[in-house]
Amino acid sequence: MSQAMPDKLQQLRDIHLPDPPGWWPPAVGWWILGLAILAAIVGLVYAWRYWQSKRAPLKQALAQLDELHQAFLENRLDAVAYADQADRLIKRVLIHAGHRRDVARLSGQAWVDYLSSILDDPEFSTHAGRALGDQRFEPHPDLPVEALHGSLRKILTRLIKST
Repeated sequence: MSQAMPDKLQQLRDIHLPDPPGWWPPAVGWWILGLAILAAIVGLVYAWRYWQSKRAPLKQALAQLDELHQAFLENRLDAVAYADQADRLIKRVLIHAGHRRDVARLSGQAWVDYLSSILDDPEFSTHAGRALGDQRFEPHPDLPVEALHGSLRKILTRLIKST
């Protein structure tokens, strides 16, 4: 009996550490962190798309304004037609994309003053902006199309930046 005991003790292995844990499945904290990161990414993508959709009509209006100017430069539009179409475009943008319904009733000098306040340029109402007021209805108007186009572009870019 005493001989059998040392043989059994020699068969025992020394103390050893357990195997390290595997990488899968992760602990609950990692699942929560992963879901939080995923929710943040989805929220950022949604916010970015919402922001882009709000700016899209304004960018499209800017492209249409440039097309009108190009048509004027190519003599497909005269100065009065450019001023009329640009006026309608700016008013439509302010009403629908800018959610400023109060501008629908504005015309003449009140309309030009309103645009001047957006542009933050008091000289707009006495120079280029007069083309959007009553000046275009005169018998032989002298409309400063280049200055008007530059001012209208500034108005649209200000609206784009403010959204």
